[in-house]
Amino acid sequence: PVMRTDIWQGTADPVTPTGMGHWYAHKIPHATLHVAEGAGHFSLPIDHMDDIMSQMLDRTRMATTRG
Repeated sequence: PVMRTDIWQGTADPVTPTGMGHWYAHKIPHATLHVAEGAGHFSLPIDHMDDIMSQMLDRTRMATTRG
């Protein structure tokens, strides 16, 4: 089975540089990088919660329907 990883990175994150998100996406097999323009370290999960949860639910549905 393939383990998919979603990486969420904000372009205005003062804690984790945007380049780290790209680095992790390149190094982790089957990773998808989601870049949130203007989002910071703490604002990204708050401002993009609907997108993040929707992505997680889609991944869960895909995994459970494959059986």
